[in-house]
Amino acid sequence: MRILVVDDDTVTVSMLEALLQEEGHEVVTAFDGRDVLGCLQGNSLDLVITDIFMPEQDGLVTIARLREEFPQLRVVAISGGASALGKVDALRAAQLMGADAVLAKPLQAEQVLRVVNAVSSAEKGTSFSGI
Repeated sequence: MRILVVDDDTVTVSMLEALLQEEGHEVVTAFDGRDVLGCLQGNSLDLVITDIFMPEQDGLVTIARLREEFPQLRVVAISGGASALGKVDALRAAQLMGADAVLAKPLQAEQVLRVVNAVSSAEKGTSFSGI
């Protein structure tokens, strides 16, 4: 599967890239929501994993734009949030915007892989939560 990982935290991007590549996925990375549509131009991607809180364009705007332009693309939203309540609210908002799954940071490798596998094989419209 071809996966785009978007997060302004380089440690998170590197961890997800290594984890997903180890499982045989091809990974493209970006560090801001503004870069997502550019990454999709000319790339056939199956899944986007995006952070919600990013400085230039947040994940909620990114998810909304993806839903408009690429409605069949699978999206997993991740967030550490500024507080536990902020994280939960942000992840719920991501689900309302159309994320197929949400995961709270800190991310656990097994949980990430379980959600990626579930989202990739589920029918569109099925949602998963790791809040």
